[in-house]
Amino acid sequence: MDSKGRSMRLRIMAALLLALLITFFHRFAIGVVADDLQRELLLSAAALSNLGAAYFYVYGVLQVPVGFILDGLGPKRLTAAGMVTAAVGSFLFAAAPNYGLALLGRIIVTTGLAGIFLSILKVQSIWFEARYFSLLAGITSSVGNLGAVLAQAPLAAAAAAWGWRTVFFGLGSVSLFSAAAIWIVVADRPEDRGVTPIHHYEQADRRALLQGLYAVLRNPHTWPAAVAFSGLMGTNMALGGVWGVSYLSQVHGFGRETAAMLMLWMTLGLLLGSPVVGFLAGKIGRLRPIICGGSTAALVVYAVLWIAPTLPIWAWTLLFLALGLSAISFILCFTSVKEANNLRYSGIATSVVNFSAFSVSALISLLMGWALDVTWDGVLAGSAPVYSLASFRWALGILLLFNLLGLTAAFFLYERAEKKCKPAPAQRYTG
Repeated sequence: MDSKGRSMRLRIMAALLLALLITFFHRFAIGVVADDLQRELLLSAAALSNLGAAYFYVYGVLQVPVGFILDGLGPKRLTAAGMVTAAVGSFLFAAAPNYGLALLGRIIVTTGLAGIFLSILKVQSIWFEARYFSLLAGITSSVGNLGAVLAQAPLAAAAAAWGWRTVFFGLGSVSLFSAAAIWIVVADRPEDRGVTPIHHYEQADRRALLQGLYAVLRNPHTWPAAVAFSGLMGTNMALGGVWGVSYLSQVHGFGRETAAMLMLWMTLGLLLGSPVVGFLAGKIGRLRPIICGGSTAALVVYAVLWIAPTLPIWAWTLLFLALGLSAISFILCFTSVKEANNLRYSGIATSVVNFSAFSVSALISLLMGWALDVTWDGVLAGSAPVYSLASFRWALGILLLFNLLGLTAAFFLYERAEKKCKPAPAQRYTG
């Protein structure tokens, strides 16, 4: 790789990773300011769940259309326009006087952010050698989870100091800066910047994209990755993005900032574990043992949360750190589905997996909110509902069930030995 190509690759990744950091911040932010939202906007558990789940179901629904746009037009225009859209949604959410406008702002934000992660994976597929894909996916996830870290204790402190509305106004401004950086720096292909391409790649036309979608959907190797990713990632997002802080504060009596700090350890686990699982997958050439092990460890942690023992704060810290370190193994599902499908349709293949995961995340969040509302005993703190351990056990049981489904699917993941560079069977599923 020449110095010009190396420098260009680094600048492009830096511009895109800033957008991903903002994406992950939005994904987790609702859970930390949940009490403020319930109090100011008079939200029930179901309404709060819907506000949090809006990110997941809008993101999920848009994944396949985004995959088409990405494979048809390229990542530069998609990501730049997306960050402008996210900025508009952030401003609306920050100014919202009621639930309806807050929900609309959340939907607009998510619409803009829906293509960021897939665009990064697409850029990595085109600009980097295939042997680096697992490592790059891990590093990408790690940077994204830095945004999730900022959306925990730092967000709680910022909301306490300046108010949650000010935080989201500021986030909208940063999103506009990110859009400008992407437009200036990012290129869809190495040839666009005078860099020698690593892969032979042609942009697909509309008919070819439809054939690609059909090929991805009928590829039997696509679905274990989708289910495993959905079970492991969906439970993690529902806990960290919506209900984790409320569970710790209402069941175990932690203050909001302390509860957010404990959830931060989970996102730190995601951040620290991302490059580790990517490195391990590239080193040993195996995906399935890593994902199965991570799913099993996460299942144990959810079981402990369901039991709800009285633990010292250091034990809770280790527990959530372990959850993050184990759950991040879901990132390898992208490697599995990419290897199992034609490179030309990598955007569509990863979008199908992402669609499944975020649809399941939305479903889990909504089911948890429904379970809490149905079993609520009517206790209020101010104007916000307070849920008992019995209520949360019903909600946490949903996490256990979906994590178990993901673990089962992980045993059927497609994988190949990267060191041997065997061709993926995707060539049989090119439509």
